[in-house]
Amino acid sequence: GPTYRCLFPEPPSAAEAPDCNTTGVLNVLPGLIGTVQATEALKVVLGLGDALSGRLWVLDTLSFQSRTLRFKRDPVQSLLNLDTANPADYVDASCAPEVVVNNLTASELRQKLASPTPPVLLDVRGPLEYQRRHLPGAVLLPLPELAARAAEVPRTQPVVVYCQSGVRSAQAVALLQGLGHDNVLTLSGGLEEY
Repeated sequence: GPTYRCLFPEPPSAAEAPDCNTTGVLNVLPGLIGTVQATEALKVVLGLGDALSGRLWVLDTLSFQSRTLRFKRDPVQSLLNLDTANPADYVDASCAPEVVVNNLTASELRQKLASPTPPVLLDVRGPLEYQRRHLPGAVLLPLPELAARAAEVPRTQPVVVYCQSGVRSAQAVALLQGLGHDNVLTLSGGLEEY
């Protein structure tokens, strides 16, 4: 199908493209868009619904109005970029969140769970992963649903977020911190290290 380069064959120079901070990208926006991307991936994998292939979804979060633009595959660009696509070309370090994610080791978590006031455990994996194995007492809140259900995460108690390897939980903690949750930690290495 069509790719980003079918719409924009050449990336803009750094002088032409302002960074995320200058344009006012809110910290929670990547989580919201990531959730939509995850939904689109599931639709493709499961063969459900109508995926956004060949369409560009534009969202204005200030007014919460959106529109969808159709575009066609450019066969020349698709062939030109087949071997030269470099994901690093699309990443600008200035767009990285300025959130420091606090890690907790497995042994530190065991100590906290044995304390008189244990933290809330938040599992951000999928339901099937949760069914196979989860920490006792953990609450399941899959990462793709987190932005929409963040109000369910306690603010008055410490929260330890975990996943399988620590990647999704770090994303979840960054998202929660962007929403004003101060007392959230991630389990370093996830269940693989526990």
